[in-house]
Amino acid sequence: MLFAWVILSVVAVAAVRRFNYTVIIWMACRLLFNAQVALKYSSPAMSLDFGVAVLLLGFYMLRIGGKRRLREPYYLAPILFATLLSYALSSAFSIAFVDEGLRILIKILVLNFASIYLLQKVLTTQRDIRMFITAFAIVSFIIVGLGIFESVFKDNPYLDYVYYNSPQEGTEGRMYYLPPGVGSTFHIRYGLVRAYSTFGIHISFGSACVFILGFLLIMRDQKWLKANEWLIKAATILLVIGAIISNSKTCYVGLFIMLLLVVNPKRLLNFKTVLGFFIAVIAVIVLYNYFPGYFNNVLSLFDGDLADEGGGSTVAVRERQLEVALHMFSEKPLFGYGPGTLNVLKSVGNNSDILGAEGAHLSILPERGFVGYMVYLATFAYFYMTMKKIMPPYKIFIFLLALFIMEIVSGLRDMTLYWSLLIAIRRTYLLKATYLELYGNNWNTRLWSREIY
Repeated sequence: MLFAWVILSVVAVAAVRRFNYTVIIWMACRLLFNAQVALKYSSPAMSLDFGVAVLLLGFYMLRIGGKRRLREPYYLAPILFATLLSYALSSAFSIAFVDEGLRILIKILVLNFASIYLLQKVLTTQRDIRMFITAFAIVSFIIVGLGIFESVFKDNPYLDYVYYNSPQEGTEGRMYYLPPGVGSTFHIRYGLVRAYSTFGIHISFGSACVFILGFLLIMRDQKWLKANEWLIKAATILLVIGAIISNSKTCYVGLFIMLLLVVNPKRLLNFKTVLGFFIAVIAVIVLYNYFPGYFNNVLSLFDGDLADEGGGSTVAVRERQLEVALHMFSEKPLFGYGPGTLNVLKSVGNNSDILGAEGAHLSILPERGFVGYMVYLATFAYFYMTMKKIMPPYKIFIFLLALFIMEIVSGLRDMTLYWSLLIAIRRTYLLKATYLELYGNNWNTRLWSREIY
């Protein structure tokens, strides 16, 4: 797709001029391009997101573009080593094709670990943090704005363009959106659009809104961001709307948990908390009376007829998926069948139960076994234990809880996105503590662009 190559060229020129700013801004802008926006479609395919990650990593290794060099140890190093060990052990006993497992591992290493390594290197000042927040706020306006347009007009001109200007073979799995009149209206449930915005599937759109919302809710308490306060507030409101119009049960659960960030456990009965609760109740009543489809989406979990009407799954279906996954896990409990196994099985015969197995545990347990699942849980523990030392523990707990529940319900989400947000949160609190230690209470008035190593 020519469009993808143009974007790659723009990123390359920007990286040569200002490498650090390019990395910071791209971490937000990558949300505008789903996996169907690709540089290469034939196997092995290369999405624009992956291509840019490789480009930026190559520029960094070749010292192109000039960049700040943070001499802090790589924060995700323990997770990286544990993940590599887990994949190595499960691959040794894999029944999947070697190239499938290798492809998955390379994608994880480049998109997640390498990208986050670069971000940690370039987030060195308050100016960088503010740029990162501003980039995500602006992107939030774009993706939610497009989602609202899609909900109102039941069409998405951006995804229509992507669909009609890319090869149709192999589109399923990278982008589930279909333009109006192309054989399906599955992205409409109970009369309401399941907004995709710029994403390949509506759940990814809603999840991104929930994660960015949580990030901005944590950042809003930072005094040096007062200049961005109006932008953060406006983006926060839009992101709540975005999570709702995604019409996804997973995102509803994540949104409910993430909104708990506005509640201070020490001030449960103050005026703002009570007022917020009252507004939330009013909003629920309005939605129930004027947009009942959103509630049907939730009730369908327990009503088979309602689920058939909307094309969704029920608790019974999820129980069957869990039964299949646990059966596979019981056959190879320690290391699993190997990464990529489920992708192989989905393409052979009628494996509808495997195809619908969306929860994180439904994929990790069969493929990577007990060891892989322990690494997955240890990742959450690592984030919580290391970050609670530098920020209010309840904030990082709520953020991670929302993420964990959403992944348990619908599978692994965009690790590059939420890991980048966690890295930015961590750098924010570390920078603030360092400035306070070095310069006292006057640090915020005159030193906001100085680098701290």
